[in-house]
Amino acid sequence: MIILGSLLPNMNSAEYPLRFEGLDDKISLVYGDSFDYTDDVKLYRNKTKLNGEISYSGSVDTHALGEYEITYTGKYDDEIITKTVKVEVIPFYIDYNRKIAVLKRFKIEKRSNNSYTVSGTIVNKSDIAYSKLTINYYCTNNSTNYQINFDEGLPIGSNDFSIVLTSTEPFLTYDFKINSIELS
Repeated sequence: MIILGSLLPNMNSAEYPLRFEGLDDKISLVYGDSFDYTDDVKLYRNKTKLNGEISYSGSVDTHALGEYEITYTGKYDDEIITKTVKVEVIPFYIDYNRKIAVLKRFKIEKRSNNSYTVSGTIVNKSDIAYSKLTINYYCTNNSTNYQINFDEGLPIGSNDFSIVLTSTEPFLTYDFKINSIELS
C-alpha cells in the first residue's frame, strides 16, 4: 500500500513559503490615473493560489506627484507575510531641461461623428513664456505620428488646453505617447 500524502510535498514547509503574486517592488502611475490597491494581488504557496486575506496600509494621491509607500499584509491560516511597495506618481510627459510637463494623459471626448475634443494640462515651471508650442505624439493603436500646434504659445505656470480634432478613426480607444515638445 502506498500512502499518497508521503509522495506530495509538504506545502506548509519552509521550502514553499507564502508569497505575493502580482505585486512589484515599485509601481509607476501617471498623474490622475486610478489605482486599485489590491487588483491582481494574490497569495501563493509554490504554484498554488491560496484564499487568504490581503490588506494594505498607506495611501496614494494620484493627483499629487511624488513617491508613496504601501505595505501589504497577507495572511493564510496562522502564517503572515508583509511587503512594502514604492508607488511613484509621475507626469505623463516631462522635459527636465526645459521644466515642462504634461501632467496627465490626454482626455478624449467624442463630439460628433468624426469630431473629438482632446484636452490636458501643460505645466511650464521655467522662467520663459514660449511664443509657440508643438506637441509631437505617437498613437500605438495605428502606429501613426501626430502633431498639435499651439500658435498662442505656452505661458509660465499651469495651462489647460482643449482642441478639436477631426478623424474617422476611433480616438476614444487609442493610446497616445508624447515623443517630444518643441518650443520657440
